[in-house]
Amino acid sequence: MPGHEGSLLIPVPSGSPFGLVSGRPPLAHCLEAMARGFATVVVPVARTQAAEARACAPDGVEVVEVDGPATRVDCLRAGLKSIADADHVVVHELLRPLTPRAVLDRVLTALAADNELVVPTLVVVDSVKSVDDNGSVVATVDRSTLRSIQFPRGMTTSVLRRAVDAGTDEVVHALTTGIAITMVDGDPHGLEIRAPRDTALAEAILANL
Repeated sequence: MPGHEGSLLIPVPSGSPFGLVSGRPPLAHCLEAMARGFATVVVPVARTQAAEARACAPDGVEVVEVDGPATRVDCLRAGLKSIADADHVVVHELLRPLTPRAVLDRVLTALAADNELVVPTLVVVDSVKSVDDNGSVVATVDRSTLRSIQFPRGMTTSVLRRAVDAGTDEVVHALTTGIAITMVDGDPHGLEIRAPRDTALAEAILANL
């Protein structure tokens, strides 16, 4: 799927972070890395945070205000109304503002090969243990079968719509309904930024790019 044929959604649920990362809000970083080449870019945002979102959004990006609880599902539902005619959609996560454009390119390439849902992943490198009810280690988990999943995720619009109708995440929906999930390589820079230490790490990464 060439990027210009699809749509990009970056949901901003209620309570999303707008603290600065290297002097810029996370949404600004996300849009700079991801928005280029899409026919439609939509930021469905909780009404209470719409002003912050608009301040980050360049011309051509549609900011849609979402009332009520404005959960992730609520935001995606609102975003889908703005891309009703799109066959494919890419969903990015505000918490991952450092994800490189190369990850998106890999997602788009896999989506162009008629895959219904494409997810970037990373190999699990740490040793993983299972424990009993007392917190004692009882076994080593085979990490060769494990992956951590990231964003952006590419999918057919119908897959996202069915997940939203079910009130769940698109990967959870795929796992419960048998939709094949295609993996592409993620990137360590696509980490989630939640805590102050995550921000410090992100700023260190940006300083060395």
